[in-house]
Parts: sequence; structure tokens; C-alpha cells
Amino acid sequence: VEFSKTLFLLYDVQMTENLTISGIAMKIFLKKYYDKNKPLPLINNKKIFGDIKSAYYWGRVEVYNPLIKDSNLYYYDVNSLYPFSSLNSLPGNDCEYIESLDSSGLYLRDLFGFFHAEIKTNNHYLGLLPIKNTNLIFPNGNFEGIWSSEELKFAEANGYEIKVLRGYNFNKINNIFNSYVKDLYEKKSNSLGASKAVYKSLLNNLIGRFGLNINKPINKNVSLKDLDYILSTRDVYNYHKITDDNYLISINPIINKKICFDHGIDYFKVLNKEGNNKLEDSNLFSDVSIAISAMITAYSRNFMNKIKLEILSKGGKVYYMDTDSLVIDIPLDFINPNYVGKNLGQFKLEHKILE
Repeated sequence: VEFSKTLFLLYDVQMTENLTISGIAMKIFLKKYYDKNKPLPLINNKKIFGDIKSAYYWGRVEVYNPLIKDSNLYYYDVNSLYPFSSLNSLPGNDCEYIESLDSSGLYLRDLFGFFHAEIKTNNHYLGLLPIKNTNLIFPNGNFEGIWSSEELKFAEANGYEIKVLRGYNFNKINNIFNSYVKDLYEKKSNSLGASKAVYKSLLNNLIGRFGLNINKPINKNVSLKDLDYILSTRDVYNYHKITDDNYLISINPIINKKICFDHGIDYFKVLNKEGNNKLEDSNLFSDVSIAISAMITAYSRNFMNKIKLEILSKGGKVYYMDTDSLVIDIPLDFINPNYVGKNLGQFKLEHKILE
């Protein structure tokens, strides 16, 4: 009731206008806070989307020291990390594909966007650049992949050797989410109970909405035989049995080459059988921006990595982290008093863990 009332009174939005909270957050942002003079990069080219999605990494969860020995620990959490990171410069609507023509690679400091690079780490045990395996890992050694320019710059500044080969260079835009984030954060900070939960939810759910896959899932009823075929050729998000020969499924309509291969099915025969593998305009989300979400999560990892490196430089230990929180053995205000407080992007001490 509180959620519905808040949406209507403040934003003239009905709760039932969207199926998800992230959809409602997007509607409010576009209606009240979005500056049309600063267009966001709405990427629906499958190749470009796939490349930038490779640079969209999720949050970092690590156990560095599983045992507590002779010390008290401090558990800190960042005030709205992703919204705070969204206040940085973000990719705009001008994008250029560039590629290195010599062995030295592209000049990283002049770049802003997402780039394929060769990496040689400095063997620091924290790890600064993620790669996707079964989980997100931060390895040492030599490897290559696609990352945001800002994450590559941070790694290079901390001892990594980086050769940028090619990628997508964007113009920078500023103050895209500032009014949305600061307004809702102030409302959240001055509210209690259900109202606070409403503002927190709207604040946190907008950023992830931009990172949706451009392919809209298709929902339909199929027979058991059709279900077996679909499971062998496509991404199936979920399915539910209705009767012995009737299933309700949600799928990505695009034929997946890897899934076909894993099931021993000839991908090209499937293409010939079905006629095409293209998305219709009605099957595309028109209001997502993978570049925005990928850059914001990269800024967030940089923020947390910077803090961890400072803790280590002061002789402290990091025991655990979970995207926007840390368990450490020295108080953060010992390192920098400005790190701890109630403002957006500052840490708050959740509690002190006794030995």
C-alpha cells in the first residue's frame, strides 16, 4: 500500500503499470529525471551488444582469510555503491570501433569505452581484472579479454602490463543519473520503515535495468517433444509442467550454436530447418543500455579495489568482501576519516565482530 501510494503521489505512476520494480524505476527516471539532450547508447546490434556484454561483470565475492586469529574484525558496507558509481562519466551516444595497427597497441589513456586487451598481471594476490568462469575470478598470469577502459586504466596504474588491441570508443556524458540518485538517496536517508524500503528499491533497481539482454524472452505452451527440441537448441530460462504433454516455457528465440554443439546437433541444419535466426523488432528491448551498466559496475569494482589496496598498504588485512561490503581487521577511519559516514558512497560500520 505504501509503495503504491508513494508512486502515485510523487511520480503520478500506478504500481500496476509495470510487471517489475526495475521497470517502474525506469518509467520514473524517463518521466521525471532524464535529460533528452544527453542520449544514452541504446545498443541493439547483436555483435556490439555481445562484445560489450563480455565486459559486463557482476559483483565480487571473496574469502581472503577464513580464520580469525587474535584480532577484532570490522564489517563495513558502502552506502548505495552502484548509484554512487553512476555519478561518474558514462558512455554517450557516439561510438567508434577502433583497432590497433601496430604491435604497441592502442594508447589506453586516450580511450573511453570497452576494449579487447592482452594482460600480464603483477602477481598481487588480490587480482584487479575479472574473467568469467563458472564464477567470477580474478586471476594472475597472462590472459586476454574485454574490459572497460576505466578498469584497464586502474589495473595499469597498479602494476599490470596492458596491450589494448581493439574495441568501442565512446564519448563521455556527465550528470545522467545525478538528480535521480541524489533525490532518492535524500528521501531514503530521511525516511523510515516502508517508505525507506520504497526509496531504496527504486534507487537500486534502476541501474540493473539497463543491463538486460536485448532479446525479449518468448513465453508459450509446447508439447514434450517440442520441449526436448527447444532445450537442445536454445537458452531456456524456465519451464513448468502443466500436463504430461503440455509445458509452459520462457525462452530466448535465437538458436544457440554452443547449446546445439553440446547436444550433438548440427547448428546449420537447425538454421536451414527453421529458415532464419534473426530477431524481430518486437522481440527487442528498446530501452536497455549494456554500456551503461557495464561501466557502472566497473567503477564499483575500482572503488572497492582502491580501498582494499589502501587497507593493505596500512598493514591491515581483508578477510572477506561481498560486492559492496568488507570485513577487515583495522577501522576504516584509521586509514581515512572521510571514508566513513552517512553520505552517498561512504562506508557505514555495520558492526564489530568480536574474536
